[in-house]
Parts: sequence; C-alpha cells; structure tokens
Amino acid sequence: MKGKVVAPWQGNEQTAFLTNLFAKTYVNRTVSPLQIRLDIRDQWESQEGLVQKSVNSLEKTLGYKITPLVQWPEFYRALRETYPDNGVLVPTVVRLVAFVYDLLLARLERDGEGEWTEQLLDEMKKRAGWVLHIEVRASNSSMLSVLTTDNMGELLLEFPSRSMSSNASVQTALERDMDQFFSLVTPASVELEHEDGWDEIVPVKNDEASPIRHQGSPSVQATSQVPALESLPKPTDLFKVTLPYILRVDARTSPLVVECSHQQSLDLLVAYLGRWAKTNMRDSLKRPILKVTQKRSDFFLGIIDRVEIEQQFGNISSEPLNPAVILAFVEGILGYKETHTTGSIWTFKRLQLLTE
Repeated sequence: MKGKVVAPWQGNEQTAFLTNLFAKTYVNRTVSPLQIRLDIRDQWESQEGLVQKSVNSLEKTLGYKITPLVQWPEFYRALRETYPDNGVLVPTVVRLVAFVYDLLLARLERDGEGEWTEQLLDEMKKRAGWVLHIEVRASNSSMLSVLTTDNMGELLLEFPSRSMSSNASVQTALERDMDQFFSLVTPASVELEHEDGWDEIVPVKNDEASPIRHQGSPSVQATSQVPALESLPKPTDLFKVTLPYILRVDARTSPLVVECSHQQSLDLLVAYLGRWAKTNMRDSLKRPILKVTQKRSDFFLGIIDRVEIEQQFGNISSEPLNPAVILAFVEGILGYKETHTTGSIWTFKRLQLLTE
C-alpha cells in the first residue's frame, strides 16, 4: 500500500472487525442500545471486514500482530451525545481504527523511514504480544492521537470526545505522534538503553529533589456528598491528581516489590535505576546485575502500578536485595513520608501533588 492513505470515515463502506478470545470485548446489554449491539456484532466482531484486512496487512509486513481492544459500554456512555444516531458510532470507530493501521503500514512501506522502522521492530521483539487500546479522550480536543504507553507492548489510541476534525488534520496528528513514538517510551527494564538527561537528578533537601515538581496541596472544600461517577476522569488522569499518593515497598520475597498509586513516581524510580545500574561483568551479555520490571495494573488499562526488582538471571550472588537505597529514594527524592513498617514492608504517603 504505497502512496497517500485516504481517510475512510466519511464513506459508506460496510465495515467489520477482528474477533478472537484475546481481542473480543464484552458488551454490557444494560448500557448499549440494540442498534449499538447489532453494529458490534455485524461490523466490529465480523471476520471479513475492513479492519480485519488492515490488521492482517500490517501483520504481514511488520511480522507482528497488534490486536485492537475497546470497551464499548464506556464508548457509548462517553460519546452518545456526540453521536446521537446510534447507527453512526460503531462504524465511525471501526473506520478510524482501520485508518490507523493503514497509516502504520504506509509508513513502513515509505522510503526514508528505515531508521524509524528498525526502532519499531526492536521494540516489537521485546514483547510476545502487542495491543492497541482504544479509549475516549478526556479533554474536549478533537484531535486523534496515537501514543506509546509506559509499558511497551501497548499502544493507546485516544478517540476524540467531540466531532472529528478534518481528514488532513487527523492524518497530520497521527503522523506527528508516530514520529514521537520512541521519545515517549519509558524503559520497562533496566536492560534497555539509558535515556539522556537523567544525570540532572541531584539530591537536594526537602521538596526540591527531582525533575518531578512538587506542588502544594490544593485547597479542597470538605463535602459530605459522594462525587457523581460521571464527574470522575479516567484512571490514567484521576490518579495523577488524587491525594494522598500511596506507596508500598515489600522486601519479604524476591523480587522486591514497589507498589504505588502514582505511576509517575514509579517511572522516575525505574529510569534512575536504569541509568545507574551496575553491570554484571561475569555475564557474557554484560547485563545489569538487577532487573527492574514495570507491571501493568490488574484494575485498569494503561496504568503501571507495580515495579519488581530482582537479580538478573545468571548473577551468582546469593545476597538478598538491600531495600535501603529504594527507601531513601522514596523519601529523599520523591518526598513520601513513612506511615508504617513491619521491618520488611514499608508504607508511605505523600500529601502534595507532583507535577512533571
């Protein structure tokens, strides 16, 4: 597929989509009206449609399958005012998803994109499976974007919460975000190459410690009312600004586990360990002595809420991991305060916002 990609969402094509045990999503019949359910069955879950062909074409060229995932009840609730005609929503999503796959394929086949393609292939081979999460963008922006999440193996397609921009604007936004794929990646393990710039982290006193800026606690008016569900943003946005931040270090077992409600705190910890990890000179591959791995949340899509730290395979040391450096980083750099410990489990809390 060479040449210009034509945006299809204003056409009348009958579309369909990939279904298998991994990709098929549950449709809540108490939320979605009949027309939405029929379109999901006939277009999204069909094996012979536009998106299925796009997924297969990209896989044939790339060598890896990227499986699209969408939660239809959330989509319907968020977009039913933007698309009051129930017969429009599913076909629009299907056409846009196919358009994203076609743009990726066109970029792979385009002259002059060899370096970008090599970078993509390098990232692809680090995970057994890849998915494209499709979510509704929380803001009112009408631009569509594709972003790599902090845990490679996932892409995020943010569907605009209002009517679509022009074809040219959407394509321009997508191309721009694809250009930035690799600048948005946070290393999932210290085995990855170190990113430049982390040497600017200098321990200082109190709340001036890291590239994450410390912001005073916002003035919150006490209320006896539970907030309306519709007023709460999606988890990736909610827990950036929800206080207190809770962090827990568990050193009872190997791997040592760090859990946190604020993903950006974990991102900085992982990046710092990756920057300064000691190399195991007895390892023929010269890997770091410690392996640091980010883990996806069991509760929400697109969130990292746990980090596991363990000795790299092949390291002959039998010494248990010393949690002191981690504890010092949590308190001295991130500004968390210990609230409880058993001697092997530490719980921390932070009452001020951290901003990037």
